[in-house]
Amino acid sequence: MTNEPSGYETALQEFARDKRLARLARFVRARPDDHCDACGSTLPRLLFGLKDAKTERCYFVGQNCLNWLLEAGRVARARFRHSSEIAYEREMKLRREEESVPLTDGREIIARPSAAAAPPMAVRPASDAIDHTRAGRWVRQNGALVLEAPRANLDLMLIIIAISRLSRPSNEAVEYDG
Repeated sequence: MTNEPSGYETALQEFARDKRLARLARFVRARPDDHCDACGSTLPRLLFGLKDAKTERCYFVGQNCLNWLLEAGRVARARFRHSSEIAYEREMKLRREEESVPLTDGREIIARPSAAAAPPMAVRPASDAIDHTRAGRWVRQNGALVLEAPRANLDLMLIIIAISRLSRPSNEAVEYDG
């Protein structure tokens, strides 16, 4: 058995690299479009604020990621007195202002990432054919994990459910023998 880190642990190590993180006071209830800044999961119900002492930027992570970061010694024992709720509103406003402004070179679009993201990533030009019917994202709704499909392609679908035996006799003219 090898001691190689899993993809999850690698993501958390990358997230914490070159940061001096300390916890903020309290937590924030996750909104429907929120995600953990460390691993990208949309499942956390509560997000815990972490502030980078170097850059003064704030990050919001789920309980599992926070526990891993604490156990790995990536988060200082000291806490900032700032409230996670106030820091969350400020950080989200800052992120919306920094949202990608497309830069073009004539052939392809390069998206400018936020400060927390990876290096710039090439995006396919609009002329490339992409199958959007399989696109979507996983979101949490009423405690369940649901694949949210894009609203642009709303094709009707017929779902056939096979029932092996009716639980009670039907008054319909058609009988089922199973």
